[in-house]
Amino acid sequence: EIQDMAGNPIFLSEAQLVLADPCAEIQQWHLDSATGRGLSVFIPLANVDLDRGPQEVLPGTHSLHDPRQNLRERWRRCLRKLCASHGAVTTMTENVWSAGDALVLDS
Repeated sequence: EIQDMAGNPIFLSEAQLVLADPCAEIQQWHLDSATGRGLSVFIPLANVDLDRGPQEVLPGTHSLHDPRQNLRERWRRCLRKLCASHGAVTTMTENVWSAGDALVLDS
């Protein structure tokens, strides 16, 4: 059994496979962890170039799962960070991925 630093069990609650073939539709904005806080891990099985779609992150959205705040405060914090960035989306702009790379997000 895997545990976090506080001794709580860590488990896999969701798993997805995203196919990004040349004819795939653009993925819409979404929360990676809709049921609560978690980690999102992206590991491409083949090289992914910019023309296949870069990973984008919307500033402030990590605030939406903070259990220490009520829902209204979480949205306020998220929107404040988004406004402070003037709506700029963080986009990876280099050769985005090589097969076997990994990106871990606290979602």
